[in-house]
Amino acid sequence: MSYLLNLLNTNQKKTVYGVFTMEEFNITTAVIIFVTYILIDILYAAYIIFVANGRAFLSALVSSGIYGLIAFGVVTFSRNFLYLIPLVAGAFIGTYVVVKFQKKISKS
Repeated sequence: MSYLLNLLNTNQKKTVYGVFTMEEFNITTAVIIFVTYILIDILYAAYIIFVANGRAFLSALVSSGIYGLIAFGVVTFSRNFLYLIPLVAGAFIGTYVVVKFQKKISKS
């Protein structure tokens, strides 16, 4: 099994720290994670609205999308813990923007 994993990973640059392996940090991947977690927060707000309005199909559809995007983030930061930085920043910005937008709408 480990032979197959090594064979699959031969093209990836890795640094070994004890028992952990880390892929190199890629700024493009970091930006994708950042934007993905902003999108997750926006989708989560939509999910709450759909659930509150009893829209079962749309709730399920958005929920599936959220879990798929979260899985992408988990797989990515499992390979390099430094990807938690853009992940957390994206989640913060996403929540902040959604709450500010909601406040603006409720004032109108």
